[in-house]
Amino acid sequence: MNKKLLIGPITAILVLVVIFGATYFVDEESDVTKRDDVVNVVTGVVELYQVHGEKSFDMITKNQDYLKAGQAYPFVMNGDLTEIVAHGFKPEVVGTPPSGLSDANISIPEMIDALDKDGTVWVQYTWDNPDTGTIDHKNSYLRAYDGYVFGSGFYIP
Repeated sequence: MNKKLLIGPITAILVLVVIFGATYFVDEESDVTKRDDVVNVVTGVVELYQVHGEKSFDMITKNQDYLKAGQAYPFVMNGDLTEIVAHGFKPEVVGTPPSGLSDANISIPEMIDALDKDGTVWVQYTWDNPDTGTIDHKNSYLRAYDGYVFGSGFYIP
């Protein structure tokens, strides 16, 4: 069997395990650990994108296996933060503006400036929490890459 044919699927599986295996438990882990987990999720999503390009957006949106209690989920927006292109929790928001960012601790232009300058930024806003079914405060890590913004976050108790 051709080894090159195996590398793509094996890499994709390993990346998905890294992306969707990062868990956090709000009451048991420090903020630093949660931040590290979220950064790892975003790094994994960027790696998935590097291998599969825009096909990775469907992989993120359609794979709901990581939506067990306490697990971080990825999302992707276009580079100017006006449209969600993939979402690991709410597939119905794909193609819509990221409404949660309207109440963020920094403005969208400030986020874009930070992403342009540093490549990453942490933001705080409110969003649907899959564990509680309520709107909760969330810290999210955003990383600019190849014209997109990849993100994940954790909810604040």
